[in-house]
Amino acid sequence: MEFDRTTGKISASKRDWEFLRRVAALKAQTPVPALGLWRQNDDEFLWRKIVSQVYNRGGIGWFAALKKKGLQDTFDASVSAAKLRTFSSEAACKDYVLRQMESFHVGRFREDNARSVVANLASFVDASGHLSQLRKQLDELDCTAEPIGPKVQAREREARKSMMGCLVFYQKGKKHYAKRKPPSDFLINIGFARTLIPFDSRMKSVFEGMFAVKVSEETNYELIENFFLSEVYPALHISPSEFDRIVFHHYKKLVP
Repeated sequence: MEFDRTTGKISASKRDWEFLRRVAALKAQTPVPALGLWRQNDDEFLWRKIVSQVYNRGGIGWFAALKKKGLQDTFDASVSAAKLRTFSSEAACKDYVLRQMESFHVGRFREDNARSVVANLASFVDASGHLSQLRKQLDELDCTAEPIGPKVQAREREARKSMMGCLVFYQKGKKHYAKRKPPSDFLINIGFARTLIPFDSRMKSVFEGMFAVKVSEETNYELIENFFLSEVYPALHISPSEFDRIVFHHYKKLVP
């Protein structure tokens, strides 16, 4: 792929399109979250999807291990929003979350992640125990019934930008707010977004290895999303979010 810095557009080579067609051929074999999931599920569903962004830092092997042991539901219940709201202080809540992560062998960076979970509880869950503000915004920006296009993308990006100002991570004891990847993943997982791409390490390696493109939060993240929406989707009928899920599920098949 090549960038035209004057127009801010991307062009793809014949080799790039060959790879994209290989990806598109796997669409029927790839599970993608159904649209509207956030409307069909309760607040604990949203909470689980939020904190999974925290636990998944550094890899998702813990999730597969818990699922194999039949312990996923038990862990989720132990760190539900309802349970965490019973603690009288943030320190007590943080220590409890840390013990649960250690007991269930969940994720890496556990000290920081425990702080992150507590911070996100305060950020998203209101005094009544609901995620009312998040739901209100999702409902207001909901465009799942509309055909994919620039208008839909603009609203999804507005939701992503709002999430970036709320979703908290601690790293080496310091508080940070999310960049584009975690909110993009969250919005796809709850059945809200179709035009966003979560550029995790796996996706970045695909772009570097297959397209010779280094993904940058500052310079080309949204330009790449634009390219997939305006060029790839009309040609191959895979949305940006579908492209992400296909690469995730078939990475070893697609990348030498």
